[in-house]
Amino acid sequence: MLTVGSIVSGSRFNIVAGDAVMMGTCRTFSREVHAALPEKLRRVAEHVAEAYGCTAELEFEVLAEVLYCDPETTALGLKSVAKVVGEENAVVCGPQMIAEDFCYYTEHAKCVFFNLGARVEDDSKVFPLHSDHVLFDERAMEIGASVLVQTAVDLLDALNA
Repeated sequence: MLTVGSIVSGSRFNIVAGDAVMMGTCRTFSREVHAALPEKLRRVAEHVAEAYGCTAELEFEVLAEVLYCDPETTALGLKSVAKVVGEENAVVCGPQMIAEDFCYYTEHAKCVFFNLGARVEDDSKVFPLHSDHVLFDERAMEIGASVLVQTAVDLLDALNA
């Protein structure tokens, strides 16, 4: 997924700008596709600019890699979650286009990533995650801590079995 979140160009409505800056994000489900993106985007930018007699430069900063959850570890984590919140509340989400620092752990160890529901009950106070108005039901922190403890106990039990 390619998102252009900002386009900045020019300083007046009646003057043709000499340059433009576009900023955004790229997210993928595949580490291979993610690794190939900078070069592919560079080629597209340069060729489109060339078609219009312009030039383009691409600065590509990797802020987060693909977050991969190991299936075996996910299955163990799901059982641990179910012990704390009940099977009906332990749900495996499909692939998600998230950018998360946790991805760097998954490059070195088998991991599972948990999403913890912390939505407030009052619908009038529900805002998107990255909103400056977002509120969380802090009671979810106790549940999250319990899930992490249960997962650690289950993993230790599995390793000692």
